[in-house]
This record gives sequence, structure tokens and C-alpha cells, in this order.
Amino acid sequence: MNYLKNISKGVIVIVSLFATLVAFGTYEKRQASKASAAFCNSVVINSPDNGIKEKAISFGADPRMSVFFVDDNNQHKFIAAFHGFFAFDRSICEITTENNLVRSVKQWQLD
Repeated sequence: MNYLKNISKGVIVIVSLFATLVAFGTYEKRQASKASAAFCNSVVINSPDNGIKEKAISFGADPRMSVFFVDDNNQHKFIAAFHGFFAFDRSICEITTENNLVRSVKQWQLD
């Protein structure tokens, strides 16, 4: 009987730890999504794209994952990645530029 009490206590501890991990992961994912949305909403169409990376970082974007690049259609883009808790849990703000001016802004999730 005492053996069953010890097992049930262990199961309760493991379930509690798992629930805490899931709750924290969900919280971090929402925080990343909110930060990404706030950054995307702060970017004005037809505004200059200079300083956009620094602005993204000030909103909490990962400096290593926030980059300018040219895609396969020869469009100039800037991606700002905001991390959640888990490895591939990211909220992305994608900005398309042309002639150093912002042309479009889109937010999406990478889960």
C-alpha cells in the first residue's frame, strides 16, 4: 500500500511538471506572436527601410534570425523572427521592400 502512495506521488509530480512546461510554452508562444504583431503594425507602408532591423530587435526579434535577403522572384525582403519556447515555435514578420521603401508587411507563424 505504501508502495502505491509513492508511485502516485511520482506520477503527480511528473504530470505537474509536464503541465507547467506546456503552460509556459503556450505563454511564450503568445508573447512572441504579440511582439511580432506589434512590430508588423508599427511598420508603415512606403516608409524607408533603413533601421528596420534595429527596430525589430528593439521589439524582441532574434538578431541572428532577422535578415534582409532577395527571394527567388528577385524581391527584396526582410524577415524578423520572434521566438517562442520550443525550437521551431516562431512568429515571423515579413517585410517586402522596393527601392529602399517598405511595400508590404505580413505576419505568419512557423510551428
